[in-house]
Amino acid sequence: MTTIRTELPDSGADQLWTALVRARTGATPLTCAHTEDAVFRFYLPMARTMARQAWTGMPDAAASRDADQAAELGLAEAVLGWRQPDSAGFERYARAAISGRLQRLSARKSRAGE
Repeated sequence: MTTIRTELPDSGADQLWTALVRARTGATPLTCAHTEDAVFRFYLPMARTMARQAWTGMPDAAASRDADQAAELGLAEAVLGWRQPDSAGFERYARAAISGRLQRLSARKSRAGE
């Protein structure tokens, strides 16, 4: 799988992670969920880029949707699983989670003969 580099603005990420750390330590569950969603949406372009790179050349629209969903699931798992006090290292962690989901999808499709 190809490593994809996307540059995300650090200040935006830092502000989101600061808000998420605060939300996780004292906000209501709804506020925490909204903040996790904001972090997810911030990194979503990276996940979708990885999905498209992984499935380049696949003419099947369903395969492309499956790749997008797998990448989104990996990203969601990364956001929910990240417990560090800031964003340092998160992109690497998220890329690994997304790549893992895309590899599982590829293996499943290979076994199914797709």
